[in-house]
Amino acid sequence: MVNIFKSIRTKLVLGCLCLSVIPIFLITGMLYLRSVTIIEQNTANSMMLNLERHSEKADELFMNTYYDLVNFTFNHTLREAISEGDHTTLQKMLHQHAVVDTFLDSVYLFLPKEGKLVSSMDGREVKYIEDLDALGKTIPKVNQNNWIETFEYQDNLFHHKDYHFAIKKKIYDPDKEEVVGIVIANVDERKIYFNLLHDLKRHNNDNIFLLNSKNMIVSTKFKNEIGRAFTLDKSMTANYSAKDAHMINIKGEKYLIVYHVSGLTKYKMVYMVPQKVIVSDVEDIKYVALGLSIIVLLAVGVLWYMLTMDIYRPISKMESHMKAVGQGNFDIQIPSARNDELGVLIKGFNSMTSKLNHLFNEVYRSKYQKKEAELKALQSQITPHFLYNTLNSIRCVAILQNAKTVSSMLGSLIELLQGTVGNKHVYITLEEEIQQVDHYVKLQQFRYNDAFSVTYDLEDNVKQYKLPKLILQPLVENSLQHGLDLRGKEAHIGIQAFEKDGKLVIYVVDNGRGITVETVEKIFNGEMDKTRKFSGIGINNVDERIKLYFGDEYGLTYLLDEKSGTKAMIKLPIIMSDEKGSVMIND
Repeated sequence: MVNIFKSIRTKLVLGCLCLSVIPIFLITGMLYLRSVTIIEQNTANSMMLNLERHSEKADELFMNTYYDLVNFTFNHTLREAISEGDHTTLQKMLHQHAVVDTFLDSVYLFLPKEGKLVSSMDGREVKYIEDLDALGKTIPKVNQNNWIETFEYQDNLFHHKDYHFAIKKKIYDPDKEEVVGIVIANVDERKIYFNLLHDLKRHNNDNIFLLNSKNMIVSTKFKNEIGRAFTLDKSMTANYSAKDAHMINIKGEKYLIVYHVSGLTKYKMVYMVPQKVIVSDVEDIKYVALGLSIIVLLAVGVLWYMLTMDIYRPISKMESHMKAVGQGNFDIQIPSARNDELGVLIKGFNSMTSKLNHLFNEVYRSKYQKKEAELKALQSQITPHFLYNTLNSIRCVAILQNAKTVSSMLGSLIELLQGTVGNKHVYITLEEEIQQVDHYVKLQQFRYNDAFSVTYDLEDNVKQYKLPKLILQPLVENSLQHGLDLRGKEAHIGIQAFEKDGKLVIYVVDNGRGITVETVEKIFNGEMDKTRKFSGIGINNVDERIKLYFGDEYGLTYLLDEKSGTKAMIKLPIIMSDEKGSVMIND
C-alpha cells in the first residue's frame, strides 16, 4: 500500500481528486441536503396550515351539529310527542332532522321512562332498552355538564355496521327538572373522512389519521385500522403541544409527521408521508446535478489526463531505462525533443548511458581478452606430472600386456590432446564435450584400475546444443581428486543434461565423501592445487567464463550435502548453430 503512494502518477491522480472531484461532489451533496431540508420544512409548514384549517372545519361541523341538535331538543312538537309517547311522530321528526344535516347518518331518541329507543331509520323506529345503564353499554354516557362530546363507535344497536361520531343532548322537563329524553346524532365517519381528511392527501403514499385524546384512530383511509392505537410515533403520547412536525424512522425508512390538536374535540389530525416522496422532485434535480458534475469531471479528467501523461510518460521512460541500465544494458537512449526541465534530465541520462556503455565495453573487452589469453595459455600447457603418470602407465602396460590396450590408451590420449589444444573454437556441442570427457575418463580409469565408473544421461534434444569447451572435464577431475574415495567400492560419477525453463542444465554428481563449504570456497577462490590437473583449468575459471560470456544468472553452483557426495550444477543458455555455422544464443 505504501509503494502505491510513491508513484508520481498516483500522486497526480490524487491531486486531481482533491482539486476537482472531491469539491464538486461535496458541493453537490451539500446543496442536495440543503434542498431536502428546505423542502421538508416547506412541506411541514404548508401541511400545518392545511391541518389547522381542516381542524377548524371539523370543529365548526361538530359545533353546528351540536347547535342544530340543541335547537331540535327545544322543538315544542318534539316535547309534546315525548310526553304523549307518540313514537310515530318522534320517528318522523328524527328522520327529518337527519335528512337536513348531510353529515348525519342517523338520529336516536332514548326515552328513559319507557326504556325505548326511537330511530330516524325507517323500519327500525323503536327498540326496547331496559334502562340507561344498558344503553351505556352500547352508546357512551352523556357528559354531565351537557356540553358537546363526540364519541366514535360502531352502531350495533340497529345492526348498522358503519363507524360514527355520536353527539348527544339531554332533554329536560322544565317543570319536574328531570331527563325525559336523550337525543343522539350519529355523524357518518366516512363523510368526515372524504369531506375533510381526504382533501389533505397530496400523494399516493401519504396517510391521514384522526386520533382521539387517547391516540386511538377514529378515522382514516382504511376502515380496518379504526379503533387501533396509533403506535407509529410514540413521541406524540408524551407530547402535549397543540401542533408539531418532525421526522420519524419506521423500519429503516424516514417519514414526516405533522399533526394539529383540535381545541374543541381534542382530536389530533395527523399527516404522514415518506421523506422520499416529498423530496422526489429534488431527486430529479440531484440526478441532473450529478449528470452535470460528471460531464464537468470528464472534461477536467481529459485535460488532467493530458497534462499528467505529458509529465508521466518521460518519467516512466526514464524509470524503465534506468532499470535496464541497472540490469547491465548500457546501450540505451531515450528519444526526446523536449526543451523543458524533463528534456534536460533526459539529455543528461542519455549522456550518462553513453559514457557508461563506452567504459563497460572497454572493461569487458579487456577482461575478455585477458580470459582468452589465460585459456589459451592453459590449453597450451599439459602439466608434466599428469603427462608423466599417463605415459608411465602406458609403459607399464606395454610390458605386461599386449599392444591392443596400449593402442586404445594412446588413441584416447591423442583425441583428448586434439580436443583441448588443437581445437581453436570457443563453442563446441554438448556431444563433443561429452566425448572429450569420455576420453579423459578412459585414461583415468586405466590409471586407477577401473576403480570408478561414469554414466551419461543426456536428453536427445540437448546433444547438439553448444557450450564453451572445457566446461565438464574440470568438474569430473575435481570429483576424482576431492570427491570420490577410489579405495572404496562402487565409486561413481553421473553426468545428466536436460532443458528446463528455456535453459540448459547439466549436473555432475558423484557418490563420494561429499564436499565441505571450506573446500568450495577454496575451489572458487582458485586456491586448490592446479599442478596435478590435466589442463590446469580451475573450477573458478569455469564459473568465471560462463558468467563472462552469458551474465550472472548463469554459472556453476555446488549443492552441498556432505553425506551424499558432491553435486555440481551448471546452468547455460540455449546455444545453437544456424546453417552457416553461426552461433545463436536464445536468452
